[in-house]
Amino acid sequence: MALESQRGAGMALTDAQIKGLKPKAARYSKADGNGLLLDITPGGVRSWVYRYRLNGKREKLVLGRYPDLSLNSARSRRYE
Repeated sequence: MALESQRGAGMALTDAQIKGLKPKAARYSKADGNGLLLDITPGGVRSWVYRYRLNGKREKLVLGRYPDLSLNSARSRRYE
């Protein structure tokens, strides 16, 4: 079973940046790095998503909602 997170380590998010993210007309995501994304809905819900590949197929796992799941907790859960 081959498991790998998506590469592309942009700039890691900070708590202040996350708090400043505003909802837009369409859903969008901000990358934290190593497959961890923050998904922001038009209604303002922020959810942590982990994107990875399993046997070559793209998968995603919703880890939880921000701020219930903090930035550091989301980074830790990404590897569980």
